[in-house]
Amino acid sequence: MAHITVSADVPEQELGDGIVIQILTGDDSGSDSLRVGTATFRPGAGLPCHTHDFDESIIILSGAATIFVDGRRRVMGARDTAFVPEGAPHRFANEDPSEPMVMLWVYAAASIERNIVDMALCEVVTD
Repeated sequence: MAHITVSADVPEQELGDGIVIQILTGDDSGSDSLRVGTATFRPGAGLPCHTHDFDESIIILSGAATIFVDGRRRVMGARDTAFVPEGAPHRFANEDPSEPMVMLWVYAAASIERNIVDMALCEVVTD
Protein backbone atom coordinates (compact mmCIF):
# COMPACT_ATOMS: atom_id res chain seq x y z
CA MET A 1 0.00 0.00 0.00
CA ALA A 2 1.29 3.47 -0.83
CA HIS A 3 2.24 5.82 1.99
CA ILE A 4 2.52 9.60 1.90
CA THR A 5 4.73 11.38 4.45
CA VAL A 6 4.20 15.06 5.15
CA SER A 7 7.61 16.46 6.06
CA ALA A 8 6.13 19.08 8.39
CA ASP A 9 4.63 16.27 10.48
CA VAL A 10 7.93 14.42 10.96
CA PRO A 11 9.95 15.31 14.07
CA GLU A 12 13.57 16.24 13.66
CA GLN A 13 16.21 14.24 15.51
CA GLU A 14 19.47 15.81 16.68
CA LEU A 15 22.44 13.55 15.93
CA GLY A 16 24.79 15.87 17.80
CA ASP A 17 27.69 17.87 16.41
CA GLY A 18 25.34 20.13 14.44
CA ILE A 19 23.49 17.51 12.40
CA VAL A 20 19.70 17.15 12.39
CA ILE A 21 17.86 14.35 10.56
CA GLN A 22 14.29 13.63 9.55
CA ILE A 23 13.31 10.05 8.72
CA LEU A 24 10.74 10.37 5.94
CA THR A 25 10.32 6.71 5.01
CA GLY A 26 10.54 4.67 8.18
CA ASP A 27 8.78 1.87 10.02
CA ASP A 28 5.39 3.51 9.60
CA SER A 29 5.68 3.66 5.79
CA GLY A 30 5.23 -0.06 5.24
CA SER A 31 8.63 -0.54 3.58
CA ASP A 32 10.92 -3.26 4.90
CA SER A 33 13.68 -2.60 2.36
CA LEU A 34 14.08 1.17 2.09
CA ARG A 35 14.75 4.13 4.39
CA VAL A 36 14.75 7.73 3.18
CA GLY A 37 15.38 10.96 5.03
CA THR A 38 17.11 14.29 5.13
CA ALA A 39 20.09 15.51 7.09
CA THR A 40 20.89 19.15 7.72
CA PHE A 41 24.52 19.91 8.56
CA ARG A 42 25.20 23.22 10.23
CA PRO A 43 28.36 25.07 9.09
CA GLY A 44 31.43 23.05 10.08
CA ALA A 45 29.44 19.92 11.01
CA GLY A 46 30.51 16.46 9.85
CA LEU A 47 29.98 12.77 10.43
CA PRO A 48 32.67 10.40 11.63
CA CYS A 49 34.07 7.83 9.21
CA HIS A 50 31.58 4.97 8.97
CA THR A 51 30.25 2.09 6.90
CA HIS A 52 26.81 0.59 6.33
CA ASP A 53 25.67 -2.97 5.81
CA PHE A 54 23.68 -1.77 2.78
CA ASP A 55 24.03 0.48 -0.27
CA GLU A 56 23.45 4.21 0.18
CA SER A 57 22.69 7.08 -2.16
CA ILE A 58 23.01 10.76 -1.21
CA ILE A 59 21.62 13.74 -3.13
CA ILE A 60 22.67 17.23 -2.07
CA LEU A 61 19.60 19.47 -1.89
CA SER A 62 21.29 22.73 -0.89
CA GLY A 63 24.69 24.00 0.17
CA ALA A 64 27.92 22.12 -0.45
CA ALA A 65 28.92 18.74 0.95
CA THR A 66 32.38 17.28 1.12
CA ILE A 67 32.51 13.51 0.82
CA PHE A 68 35.55 11.49 1.85
CA VAL A 69 35.48 8.06 0.18
CA ASP A 70 37.88 5.79 -1.72
CA GLY A 71 40.88 7.86 -0.57
CA ARG A 72 39.46 10.97 -2.21
CA ARG A 73 37.88 14.23 -1.10
CA ARG A 74 35.17 15.56 -3.39
CA VAL A 75 32.93 18.61 -3.03
CA MET A 76 29.32 18.11 -4.08
CA GLY A 77 26.79 20.84 -4.85
CA ALA A 78 23.03 20.97 -5.26
CA ARG A 79 21.61 17.95 -7.12
CA ASP A 80 24.99 16.16 -7.15
CA THR A 81 24.54 12.53 -6.20
CA ALA A 82 26.83 9.97 -4.58
CA PHE A 83 26.39 6.21 -4.52
CA VAL A 84 28.29 4.50 -1.71
CA PRO A 85 28.28 0.69 -1.85
CA GLU A 86 27.78 -1.52 1.17
CA GLY A 87 30.86 -1.67 3.38
CA ALA A 88 32.71 1.34 1.88
CA PRO A 89 34.19 3.65 4.57
CA HIS A 90 33.00 7.21 4.00
CA ARG A 91 31.97 10.42 5.67
CA PHE A 92 30.25 13.67 4.79
CA ALA A 93 31.03 17.16 6.10
CA ASN A 94 29.87 20.72 5.61
CA GLU A 95 33.11 22.67 5.35
CA ASP A 96 31.34 25.94 4.52
CA PRO A 97 31.77 28.33 7.48
CA SER A 98 28.50 30.19 6.90
CA GLU A 99 25.85 28.11 5.09
CA PRO A 100 24.04 24.93 6.14
CA MET A 101 24.03 21.89 3.84
CA VAL A 102 20.98 19.69 3.32
CA MET A 103 21.11 16.19 1.86
CA LEU A 104 18.55 13.55 1.00
CA TRP A 105 19.75 10.06 1.92
CA VAL A 106 18.38 6.76 0.66
CA TYR A 107 19.29 3.50 2.35
CA ALA A 108 18.58 0.13 0.76
CA ALA A 109 17.72 -1.31 4.16
CA ALA A 110 15.10 -1.52 6.87
CA SER A 111 17.42 0.12 9.42
CA ILE A 112 19.55 3.25 9.54
CA GLU A 113 22.56 1.86 11.36
CA ARG A 114 26.03 3.37 10.97
CA ASN A 115 29.13 1.39 11.87
CA ILE A 116 31.76 3.88 13.10
CA VAL A 117 35.24 2.94 11.87
CA ASP A 118 38.77 4.31 12.22
CA MET A 119 38.95 7.86 10.84
CA ALA A 120 42.13 6.85 8.98
CA LEU A 121 39.92 4.84 6.59
CA CYS A 122 38.48 8.16 5.34
CA GLU A 123 41.80 9.95 4.95
CA VAL A 124 42.54 11.60 1.63
CA VAL A 125 45.16 9.86 -0.49
CA THR A 126 44.46 11.92 -3.62
CA ASP A 127 42.09 14.77 -4.50
